[in-house]
Amino acid sequence: MPKRPPPADPHPRPSDGKPGAAPSQPRDGSPAVAAAPPPAQPAEPRPILVLARDPAVIRAAQGAVRATGTEAPARPVGSAREALAAVLAADQPPRLLILEHGLAEDTEGLEAMLADPFGPTRAMLLHREHAEALDPRAVLAALRSQIRPAAEAGDAGTLRRGLEQDRVSVRYQPMVRLRDGAAVAAEALARWTQPPKLLAPDTFVPLVEQAGLGLALSMAVARRAAAELAGFLRRGRPLRYVSVNLPLAVLEEAGTVGWLRQILRDNGLRPHHLALELTETTPVHDPAPLRRALLRLRQAGFAVLIDDLCRDDEREALLHLPFSGVKLDRSFTTALPASARARRSAQRVVALARRHGMRVVAEGISTQAEWRAAAALSVDLAQGYAVARPMPAAVLPEWRHGWTPPALAHPQAR
Repeated sequence: MPKRPPPADPHPRPSDGKPGAAPSQPRDGSPAVAAAPPPAQPAEPRPILVLARDPAVIRAAQGAVRATGTEAPARPVGSAREALAAVLAADQPPRLLILEHGLAEDTEGLEAMLADPFGPTRAMLLHREHAEALDPRAVLAALRSQIRPAAEAGDAGTLRRGLEQDRVSVRYQPMVRLRDGAAVAAEALARWTQPPKLLAPDTFVPLVEQAGLGLALSMAVARRAAAELAGFLRRGRPLRYVSVNLPLAVLEEAGTVGWLRQILRDNGLRPHHLALELTETTPVHDPAPLRRALLRLRQAGFAVLIDDLCRDDEREALLHLPFSGVKLDRSFTTALPASARARRSAQRVVALARRHGMRVVAEGISTQAEWRAAAALSVDLAQGYAVARPMPAAVLPEWRHGWTPPALAHPQAR
């Protein structure tokens, strides 16, 4: 499943927030063939933004930032929507947003994104009457307050208690049609808050599955995703469906259809509102039980996709099973613009998927060149930082309202 110089971004580009999503070699063990990297460029410091209406607040914030000696200047932004777009940006999200008190109420999305401990940007509220006295040391303290996910998850008992105490939260990464940029879906990505630590998925998901807690985690994420999708639909259908990750053992269980149906019934949803993604964490040694599970789920109305298919991946053989779609791993997608071999491999996968009536999603799209390359291959959906970072549910409506797709270089793409 999916994820520079300091300060570190808690959602660095290589993973798009998903665990285990940056394999650097093909599955057959052959050496990876990568395009030569461009000449190294000095890293741009992540910006500091100021959202204020009062000129005195803007001047005070800029002066305090200059006094800290940081290389990044304080850049004013004109609206909460512009600030939110910067926080969700593919590259160089702001380290800090200095906010005139009261302005965050202009958009629920900005407030929710700034409150997200897994987000890339911290916030600093500044009252007008205190602006002239702003101490540069307070700015430095805010810059240093970035919370980073912990490297260790603790033991299985801790995780079991955390599941019982509902410490799992969900962030959503949108998927859009490459043909026209329309928002279609979002992947529900698990996040774990275990005070005083924040746990990234590549830290806790493997341990959860090893401890036999994969079903409990899957149910917790599905429940949260279904409840929040139901809220979206009541407010005007910002998305058609959400997808959740299921490990092989959970997908193959005969009871999975039952608990999925119950979760959907509890939230007034139908099976087409929830797609399932088979994670790569466990290899498929016997396709027969998987085939039976896929047919069982399809008959119940659930679409199941293969997640994180890499270049030269032995799991291509699974495309002959009754899946509804396949997601190309970020390591695959990022190679497309410069690697003819990667494009040929992608063409083969897309052709095979089409033959079996599957949709194709390109994960990890972070640049316009990757968008164009995927569109030229008739990939259906794009997911990645060029679309948006993972975000809390409350941010999705604001993101969708302000979303503008990259220029489309291949109008005939599906």
